[in-house]
Amino acid sequence: MAYSSWLRRIAFVTCLLAIWCESANVTVVAALFPNYALELGLSETQVGLVFGMVDFATMVGQMTIAPVITSHTRKPFFAFGIFLSGTSLILFGFTTNAFDLNVFFVLSLCCRFTMGIGAALVYVGTVPMVIQLYPEKAAIASSTAQIFLGLGGVIGAPIGAALSTLAIHLGFDNISFPYYSFGVFQICLVISSVIFIPPAKTMMTEHLAKKVSKQQFYSFIAHKNLWFVIMAYLFVLVHAGFKDVAYPIYFKDTIGVDDENIGYTFVPLNFFYGIPSILWGYLAQHGNVRIVAVTAITTGALCPLLFFLPALFPVLENLPYALSVSGLAGIAFSTTFCSAYLVFEKVAEFNGFTNVEMNRLMASGCFSGVRSVGKLVGSFLFGGILLQQLDFYYTCLLNATLTIFFGVIAVWQLWKMGLFQKSYYTLIKAQSRDDDISLFNDRIKDETHEDKG
Repeated sequence: MAYSSWLRRIAFVTCLLAIWCESANVTVVAALFPNYALELGLSETQVGLVFGMVDFATMVGQMTIAPVITSHTRKPFFAFGIFLSGTSLILFGFTTNAFDLNVFFVLSLCCRFTMGIGAALVYVGTVPMVIQLYPEKAAIASSTAQIFLGLGGVIGAPIGAALSTLAIHLGFDNISFPYYSFGVFQICLVISSVIFIPPAKTMMTEHLAKKVSKQQFYSFIAHKNLWFVIMAYLFVLVHAGFKDVAYPIYFKDTIGVDDENIGYTFVPLNFFYGIPSILWGYLAQHGNVRIVAVTAITTGALCPLLFFLPALFPVLENLPYALSVSGLAGIAFSTTFCSAYLVFEKVAEFNGFTNVEMNRLMASGCFSGVRSVGKLVGSFLFGGILLQQLDFYYTCLLNATLTIFFGVIAVWQLWKMGLFQKSYYTLIKAQSRDDDISLFNDRIKDETHEDKG
């Protein structure tokens, strides 16, 4: 019996909210934790390590837990991941009661690690589930999930700031209250996932029951042209991790924004991420992913470069300029999330991988890994060690230099592969449409066979 359409829609929205919450979960502390931890006595390196622990745990979870998840165990792991992240965020709020600095640091690391494990369980389950829910619109469904993943990452800080302001008016602790509130919301989302997301048997077809083997995935990531592209996106995502640690410190110490308003400095970044995402996603899905990819690499290099300019021209060291560059960062992250997954898929097709569904799963896994590594390097190495040893400006300059270097190589590789030729995209678009129709027909056949049985 076919899964009813309205339940399918609720399940789809639940998956999107889950991945949105997981992404926002790891950044909701960005507006509050860095300056608070520095005031307690932690160093920039320790703060960067706390932030990077989430991405480290996510990467570990994707490499160890993800391979043992099957189609039939994906829903329980998915629901447990949401629960684990929510409870970890609540416990993270309790760390403010630790009076010893070392205890506070260790507890913060532990809570962020469990957040990352929970995030890994949700990340590896969301894309396959939305594809299973809508196999006839697999490309749109998976790209929508990637967009919600990015939206959560940049909207977490404004949410944290808003909840902190609300806590002050209500007379609560403005540091712990945002963690408690957001954690409880996530735990409530577990109920929706248990009720509305269908079992694998209900939405599974033989075509979708396939699984990417380790040998196939290793063969996919072994191509050097893929790594040239990965490195360009990696250093754009390095700045995404760097901003969680460094932006609050920069806006407070250099620009002079007070603690209560730090979170709102992320609003331009959030606005220029969220609104253009619709445009970038539409362009990427309709054969213009080359435009979105070049925009991602270009803005990803310009953003840290423009943050370096006040070191040479102090007149630029002001709030309007900093907010403008922060908005450019939003465009960089938006175009990255909308294009990286599709570019990886196109590279797989160029390298001879013909199974569209497998390419989507491999590209999704690859992008999740690049995102985790990039944010880990950005938060711990760039936002921690380099920020402490150098300063904000020269760390940004190093980030911009590496992004430009690998970006030029990546664009050159994509040009060599013919991904900038219009005829290639016309062909790929037609193939993608035919494959989506094939998936839809396979599903109809399976459901008809089940009804007859």
